[in-house]
Order: sequence, then C-alpha cells, then structure tokens
Amino acid sequence: MSKNCITTIQSITSNTIDDFILWQKHKYSNDITINTNMRAVRAFLRYAMEKQYSPESKIYLLKQPDKIVRTYSDEDIQKLLVKPDFKNCNFVEYRDWVMVNYFIKTRNRLHSVVNIKVSDVHISERRVIVRITKNREEIETPLTKTLIAILPSYIDTWGLNPEQYLFPSLMGLG
Repeated sequence: MSKNCITTIQSITSNTIDDFILWQKHKYSNDITINTNMRAVRAFLRYAMEKQYSPESKIYLLKQPDKIVRTYSDEDIQKLLVKPDFKNCNFVEYRDWVMVNYFIKTRNRLHSVVNIKVSDVHISERRVIVRITKNREEIETPLTKTLIAILPSYIDTWGLNPEQYLFPSLMGLG
C-alpha cells in the first residue's frame, strides 16, 4: 500500500464524515440509503483503524423514524381467503390463493416458502420440511387440516412433480 493512500486514510476526520453525510443527503435524501453507505464506510474505517492506518474515531448512523407498517384488516384477509373459481381462474390466481393460505396457516417466511419443493411436502405425515430458513437450519412445519385439504389437489391439478418448487413461477411450471 502506498504512503499516499495511508496519508489519505489518516486525513479522514469526523468533519470529513459529516461532509460526506451532507453530500449524501443532498444526493439521496433517503436515510436508509445513507445508513447503508455509512455502514460500508464504517466497516472500511474499522479495518483501517485495526491496521493503525487511521486514528480511532466513531461513525454514527442517522436516526431513522420508525415506519408504521400497514397490516391487513380482518376483512382484507377474508377476501384473500376466498377460493377462486377453478373453472375461471388461471394458475397464478390459484397458486396465490394456496400461498396465502399457506402463509396464514404456517407463518413461514417468504424466502423459505418459495424454496419449498413438492418433495418436501409430506401430507400423510402432516408436515413440510422447510430447508431454507433465516437461521439456515431445517425445520418441520406442521400442516393444518386446511392445508391438508388444499395442497394435494393443488399439486395434482397443476401436475407438479417432486423436484419442482411447490409455488413455481409460470416459467418454473413448464
């Protein structure tokens, strides 16, 4: 590493960081984006401090107001749970209805659910093996009576094979 780079790193002060934040506020005006950038800067500067390329300093993130997340009302959920007319709906509409039921009955995360394969569903044992989870540990999710009634006909109707995803995109269906 050249001496010029070390001098440049050593010249970073809290004023430099404050100027960078102000520049970002002008460019992005979104505290989330600014904090994402500041986390990267903070990680780099921590490395520089560990290697003693830079003096010790603290980098603070911007305070972000808590956003209130609008949740579904009971009425909204009831609308989502109305079974579509199988004769007049397409695959996506039917799949989405099954997915809504699955989410409500299991509370699995989206990333986990979209990675479930048909072979992970064990109707006779009343369980689903969820292989992709937030903590990277497989879990078994029990199936409710509602899901036991819905899933087999959904799988059979759309001809899903064991190696396909349970909730495929249209491209993954063929």
